Amino acid sequence: LNERLGSLDRCKGGLFTAVVDRTPTETQFHVPPGLTQVKILDFDFVNFINFEAEINYPEEVGIIQVESFGMHLNVEGTILYATKIEAIMDKKADEINVDHLARLIVDIHQDSSKILNDLLSAYQRSLLDTLFQGDALSRGKFNIILCDQIQPTLKAVQYMDKGAYESELKQVIGDIYNAYDISTEDVLVIGRDGLLFAGPQTRKYEPMLIAY
Repeated sequence: LNERLGSLDRCKGGLFTAVVDRTPTETQFHVPPGLTQVKILDFDFVNFINFEAEINYPEEVGIIQVESFGMHLNVEGTILYATKIEAIMDKKADEINVDHLARLIVDIHQDSSKILNDLLSAYQRSLLDTLFQGDALSRGKFNIILCDQIQPTLKAVQYMDKGAYESELKQVIGDIYNAYDISTEDVLVIGRDGLLFAGPQTRKYEPMLIAY
């Protein structure tokens, strides 16, 4: 992958697509709208690569979406996608509701799969299709949601109320297994499809959560 992305080249990164050029001798290459632009940030040619990928997929009429991912790919097979949410529709970062977040996460899952599809070789894509029985673009991912605050701020056990709070959180992290009070201000909720960590110490615990 480092070689494909040109990590050692003088001009790193570029625009990538999974479309195969069927007429390589011609001077033009026609592709449908939707390229992935890559900017290499850091790499070890054998062990890992970190890069920023900007999404250039077309959206429906009236939708303006500025979306980019920080991505980490490790030789051990770990793949991390990360993005900071600054606004969804008319809601800024400090007032995003779970309903909007759930819809955005679905979009992130789909777009991140498309990004990797553009960057992998044909052989690697065939392995993914075999592993996920032809549905690799819809493969599941584990969500780690970090936020400085959650409203309402409750004790961890109160989010497992078998009612409104639990139903809201299930939209983004699946069936809830456990909830913990990490401190008086920090709460951790672990679900089947992800986890939510809310509180002022999120950055302190981020490496541990990623290892989990």
